[in-house]
Amino acid sequence: MGSAIREAGIGKAWVQGTVSGFRPGARFTSWELVEYEADATTVAAVVQAGAFPREMAAITQVLRAAGVEFADGLEVGFFGRIETVASFGRLRLLARRVDPRVAVGATVLRRQALLAELESTGAARAQRLLAPPVAIRRLGLLSAATAAGRADVLSSASWPAPPSPSTSSNRPPP
Repeated sequence: MGSAIREAGIGKAWVQGTVSGFRPGARFTSWELVEYEADATTVAAVVQAGAFPREMAAITQVLRAAGVEFADGLEVGFFGRIETVASFGRLRLLARRVDPRVAVGATVLRRQALLAELESTGAARAQRLLAPPVAIRRLGLLSAATAAGRADVLSSASWPAPPSPSTSSNRPPP
């Protein structure tokens, strides 16, 4: 089968799909690229994919620069070599490069759809009519303790640091 792929001239290709079954590894990272039907739930096709550490580091770096995290559910396009793997008898895409515009474009489209829905229901207009408070008395920050965004907010804030999760309570501040 591998020779038939090479003879047909499709040894390298761009493949676009939704990441599923992301399994990072020290020696090889693997995932599946899933293509869905128009209903967004019925699977049309699945391609095994993966990358070795050097290529995975480059792919991750490109995605991070675009503001996207490599994870299940990411819609993205990969360029790589299509090969057969004798150990499990399937075709796979050995990814070399990534095009983050697919993921960024999908995010923009979802945001636009949400904004259109908020406008059509009147929720966006109602939110705009609310007067902001003169002084913020309490601000909630939901994030992981190690999140970069949390560190950014806390470093630019002019209030005392919040209590650690183990000492926090539901009581309002004095």
